[in-house]
Amino acid sequence: MGKLKSARQEQFCQEYLIDLNATQAYIRTGYKPKNVSQCASMLLARPQVRARVDELMAQRSRRTGVNQ
Repeated sequence: MGKLKSARQEQFCQEYLIDLNATQAYIRTGYKPKNVSQCASMLLARPQVRARVDELMAQRSRRTGVNQ
């Protein structure tokens, strides 16, 4: 799949991998702090964002040898 076209969505995916917390990733990415939990959940539910997160998690798992 590769990087997302939207730089902000790509950054959200990278931030999500830090602690697997969509709300905190949403805030760290710099989105407006209105309805944060709901908006973060909706962003993570987008098929292309979810696919990118899954891809990044698989890469990390292969690199570290740890899966959860």
